[in-house]
Amino acid sequence: MSKKLQQRRNEIQAELEEWYEEDEDMEITTTQRKGNKTAISEVLSTSRESAVEEVCKVLSDAFSLDAIRTALDKVQWDPNLAIGLLLDDAAESFQSSLPEDIVQGDPPERNKNTTADEIFVESRKNRNKDIVCSQERTASNIAENKWTGNSIDRLPNDSTQTESSADIEQCSNPVILVLGQVDVGKSTFLGHILHLTGNIDERILRKLKKESLDSGRSDLSYAWVLDSQQAERERGVTMDISIRQVHFKRLYTFLDTPGHCDFLSAVIAGASQSQIAILLVDASPGHFEASFSENGPSLEHAIILRSMGVNKVVIAINKMDQVDYAKERFIEIHNQLIKILTSQVGYSESQISCIPCSGLTGENILQRSHVKLLDWYTGDTIMEAVDRYCREPIDDIQDNHFRMSCMDIVEEKKDSETLRISGCIMSGKVKVGDTVGIYPILNISQNWTVRSILMEEHQVSQAVAGDWCTLVLTGSSCGMSLRVGQVVADPRVPLTQGRYLVVQLVMFGSGKKPILRGTPLMLHIHCFQGVGVLTEWISVSRKDEVTKNVIQVPNPRFLKKGDRATVGIRTEVAVFCTPSVINKKLSRICIRQEGRLIASGIVSKIDSEQLSL
Repeated sequence: MSKKLQQRRNEIQAELEEWYEEDEDMEITTTQRKGNKTAISEVLSTSRESAVEEVCKVLSDAFSLDAIRTALDKVQWDPNLAIGLLLDDAAESFQSSLPEDIVQGDPPERNKNTTADEIFVESRKNRNKDIVCSQERTASNIAENKWTGNSIDRLPNDSTQTESSADIEQCSNPVILVLGQVDVGKSTFLGHILHLTGNIDERILRKLKKESLDSGRSDLSYAWVLDSQQAERERGVTMDISIRQVHFKRLYTFLDTPGHCDFLSAVIAGASQSQIAILLVDASPGHFEASFSENGPSLEHAIILRSMGVNKVVIAINKMDQVDYAKERFIEIHNQLIKILTSQVGYSESQISCIPCSGLTGENILQRSHVKLLDWYTGDTIMEAVDRYCREPIDDIQDNHFRMSCMDIVEEKKDSETLRISGCIMSGKVKVGDTVGIYPILNISQNWTVRSILMEEHQVSQAVAGDWCTLVLTGSSCGMSLRVGQVVADPRVPLTQGRYLVVQLVMFGSGKKPILRGTPLMLHIHCFQGVGVLTEWISVSRKDEVTKNVIQVPNPRFLKKGDRATVGIRTEVAVFCTPSVINKKLSRICIRQEGRLIASGIVSKIDSEQLSL
């Protein structure tokens, strides 16, 4: 950490200490403010509930956008606004997409006894030739019967293998997604990381421990570090993405996501912005097995990660304290996870690290001390595994042009002269003083100037691919329609936006209705979510039921499970994305129907106007 950042951090800590010492009643006032804000949000959500439900109903029953507009007229909502609210607040959403080589490759034979046979993802080889993985334990550990875990995945200690400056720059400030099923302990786990790395003030932690004890939930004190909303604390579940930046060897940006199925859209949005994921699973008897059963929440999360291009996953086998750190239970879960994630989801073993831990006690997050764990485990801690993955380059970026998908947009001033846009930079870099545009251009063309760049609320001169940052832009948004899912980009290069996409898909067939021409669907491309219609089949290949060979199907009536298809899709609003050969992060697409994933793939072409500003 630089001296300037350390000095600023010390100043903030001193201000907090002085604030608490001066007037303890201020704490209650702050809590009340947060409670009032939450209450207002809930009222607004309730007021439009009937409209959202009506749109959902029509989307599931109709096969044309005209029917959708008819329903919107019934509730007297503007179509674009109503659809936007639906997409923002819909409880059930699932998006996914596959890398190009998976979509184009031939489907391998599947195990007919696979529990999640509906989910088909082909494994691809590890492209990083510099990573050497050993499949054997050291002789000393074998003799002592100790578990080395995924420490075999470490980069070799070869001085001839060095990282390029570009790779170091790309991975210097990684974005890490923390996800898992409800009640697996994500917020407690991440709260303990903040505490152990010195990124939370002891006074604040003592205050939270007292509040959680008074509420009768003393085990939630670390979770409340992130779950600051009163509604979240009362329900005991995270309801939105919580973002925390942590200084430990480097700057980490952690995204704590909800585990409840009602908030799955937040998980998907977070996955589109992340390079690394920590997937928590519950070691308690019966919980792991349920979470990875067919249609289980953790299996669904793993598929989301793989489909969104998150190829570095730390599996935190949490709540090991509840099974007394039993080696047998860990090995049982580890072996099942490796089998499921490699054969069904498509990961290679080098992309997965399974680590035993306890989010409640902090065991094996930063260090380990429990005698029963020390007796048999000598592998990585959680943060060691994360740091190891951070040293590997980002492999989904092929272009050097600045692109940033908007995760959050805030207009600071009433005259709309200043915007604060937060998200992860997909490619290229941006500097203070640069001119940028916001795409797709929905109303009028408008360039913006980067006034400042914030990382952990500190100003920096530039940000590069992989960084999570907030851009403070000056200009004028009068007449513009701004929304989450737009892309901030360098306007000096030709930019593509349009309403007609050529998409290569793999069909999962988990929907309840056949996929016909004219079917309205929910599309998810990076952070963008919108309505589209399947307009044509360009090519469809299907495995012959008799010969098992893949054959071309001319003029099929519908698409079904297992089909690989190139299709045309027309969207309701303009979409900005790039072909997969340029930037896979901005080309991944998933399609869902009635809240269920039915297909995923890549955008290969956009028919649109070229914008050179």
